Amino acid sequence: MINQCLSNHNSRVITHYYTIRSDDPPPLEPPAIFRLAEIEVPTLIAVGSGDVPDILTQADLLHENIAGAQKAAIPDVAHVPNMERRTDFNRLVLDFLDAQSGSMPCVATDH
Repeated sequence: MINQCLSNHNSRVITHYYTIRSDDPPPLEPPAIFRLAEIEVPTLIAVGSGDVPDILTQADLLHENIAGAQKAAIPDVAHVPNMERRTDFNRLVLDFLDAQSGSMPCVATDH
């Protein structure tokens, strides 16, 4: 039931977005798909195992083309694993971040 509600909501949002949008952004040159190898930071690709095939294929593409990327498929969820299985999703992200501590440079910010 949740999956159907989310699917209906997503369809309405996407339809509304493309109906009211009149100014498409200019395409990236070169396209982002050809620049994935430039990503040099730890990357987690989280996907629901029950998502649509296109999304699963895109997750595989990201995983294959971003050096050192980690991919995790959360079982028995579709497109919004952070909502459908939030505890599992949060544990996945927190474990990933915890594993990165000490391996990422500190970034100074002005407050």
